[in-house]
Amino acid sequence: MSQKKYRLDTDSLKIVEYQPTTREKILHFLSVIASGLFFAGVVIAIAYTFFESPKEKILKREIAQYKLLV
Repeated sequence: MSQKKYRLDTDSLKIVEYQPTTREKILHFLSVIASGLFFAGVVIAIAYTFFESPKEKILKREIAQYKLLV
């Protein structure tokens, strides 16, 4: 069940029911998607900068072992 939307009619100063247009619905959907993609990109960038993957940890451990042997 969707909620009804209301707006203030400035001419009559009454609250009237509002039906958003298709363009407004599309713009709202695209803004939600864009903000989600931006947030995901920021989180991924931070994760790759500050945290090592398991493969990187294994490779660093191997390099450390080779340095001990030499």
